[in-house]
Amino acid sequence: MAARSLLSYTCHGRFRASHFLLASLVVLALLATPAAMAQTTVTLTMEGVGPGSAGGPNLVGGYYVYPYYVSVNNSSAWTPMLCDTFSNDVSNGQSWSAYVSTYSNLSNTMFKTAALYQEAAWLFHQLGTDPSASTAGAVNYAIWGLFEPTSGVESTSEWQSSAVQNLLTAYSTASNQSAYDNSIVIYTPVGSSQGTGPQEFIAAATTPVPEPGTLALMGSGLITGLGFIRRKRLL
Repeated sequence: MAARSLLSYTCHGRFRASHFLLASLVVLALLATPAAMAQTTVTLTMEGVGPGSAGGPNLVGGYYVYPYYVSVNNSSAWTPMLCDTFSNDVSNGQSWSAYVSTYSNLSNTMFKTAALYQEAAWLFHQLGTDPSASTAGAVNYAIWGLFEPTSGVESTSEWQSSAVQNLLTAYSTASNQSAYDNSIVIYTPVGSSQGTGPQEFIAAATTPVPEPGTLALMGSGLITGLGFIRRKRLL
């Protein structure tokens, strides 16, 4: 991480407490800057598609939609996430490195456009805590079309449905479009691009909770069904 080389100190004799405090504050301030935060990476592991704390599995139009359950740095608390890239692939049990970004700094995200992530944050908020399959499908298809309109998703009947179009219209006329900018975290695979590598994922900017026993069983292989997900399609 770049943060390790931000500042170095050479002590001559006693380093006074006031100097130490000032230096510490400077380091902390630099570490909190978007440039330093943008370098944060974690290890993600695809654990399954449910059932879990946010429902699932939700299969809509032949594709798995929110939630995808992903562990961060091998945590036993699996985080429900939404993939925003329709043309990328992920396998059950696959692990990869990902940049961690927020709306304040999108330099390491796959699309880098503030307007797209603002709309995605607003749409993501419409999921609530445990959405129905139809709500999860509408939100996920809306976001897939938002980020990858030329991927083929907009030719599907699911994207063309009134549920998705109503969501898009609701955002375009909303007075609170920026209300949820800081409510999401974006996980972008290191080295990936559209159509290559794992998906980019969006998650709520909250601490995940441990999954119930049914999800733990799925992780041990007693409950399966995800296997290899090719563009989220059930194969």
